[in-house]
Amino acid sequence: MQSTRFTTWVSFSLVAFGISVVLTWLVVQNFTSALSAGIVTATTTYIGIGVNNKQRIKEERTLRHSLRSQIQQLEYEEDQLYHSLYESTSTKEQLEASILALQGECHQLLQRISELHAQRNLLCQDIALIQKQQQQKEIPLQQAQQQVQLLERKQMQIKHSLELKTTQMQQTEMKLNAVMQELERVQFELFEKIKQEEGIAKNAEILIREKELLEQQVRELQNRINSEDNPQSSSENSSALSHTQKIAVDLPQEWEEWFEFIEYLSEEERIVFRAILEQDEVSLKNIADRKTTMPEVLIEALNNNALQTFGDTIFSGGESSAIPEVHQEYLNVLSKPLKLEFKDFLALPASEDRSQRLPEGS
Repeated sequence: MQSTRFTTWVSFSLVAFGISVVLTWLVVQNFTSALSAGIVTATTTYIGIGVNNKQRIKEERTLRHSLRSQIQQLEYEEDQLYHSLYESTSTKEQLEASILALQGECHQLLQRISELHAQRNLLCQDIALIQKQQQQKEIPLQQAQQQVQLLERKQMQIKHSLELKTTQMQQTEMKLNAVMQELERVQFELFEKIKQEEGIAKNAEILIREKELLEQQVRELQNRINSEDNPQSSSENSSALSHTQKIAVDLPQEWEEWFEFIEYLSEEERIVFRAILEQDEVSLKNIADRKTTMPEVLIEALNNNALQTFGDTIFSGGESSAIPEVHQEYLNVLSKPLKLEFKDFLALPASEDRSQRLPEGS
């Protein structure tokens, strides 16, 4: 590189020498003066180029030193950024761990609250049972008062524990407010997935209903086959059917699906159904005692049969008695008086098809 620079300097000097000799000779017309002027010009040009080159080299060194300083400053800032990134990552991991811990505590508190609610419901049931026993068996007043006081103490203890848990829940909720902001995005995604699952569930319900209809058609075909194999039973069923059709001449059209519902009931279920419609609580309890069960279980069985027939339940639990309340949409059909009441059809004998199907359903 230095040889190249030297060659360049010499070239510039020779060019300056030639130009100076030619110009001086043209002006003075003396070759010696022209040659002297050319030598002076070449020397001056060479020295000027050397001084300029040294100045440029000095400026390049200064610029190089400045660039090195900037590079070192940038490397220092890069190290600072890496250190800050590491600290941010550590802080993020600590926050995620604290969020998981808070979620665990929240889940435990919710479980504890549900347990306390269950205990409170049990205590309320115990209180209601004690009141019923007091009305039916006339429990001595002093013993009942002691039991009530004991239950009240337990209730006060539960209330106190609930208040403590409520305070803890409030504190936990304050902590969870910050966490909930982070969980909103996840909840939105879950909401979208739930929508998809609801669509799948609706399709599943439609498929289940179609399956039930197909099973009902299969059972009808089996009944027809059985009727063809047993002419005597077929004649009995046809006579019962004709009897039902004869009675249904003056009945509302909406009762047709209720005849199908009655065919699914056993003899005991018909008695239970009639007792509910007649508001006969004593008969309902006697039937439950004979079957060593509770009236609510018998009512739930009727609702399950109604769910299979209508796709809806008939009764809802009564608040003050064992007799449930009839849904408003079925109240006119089951209670409105006509020439006959619907409960009178519960006296019809249960079909053998129901007694054959009952073990399969159970």
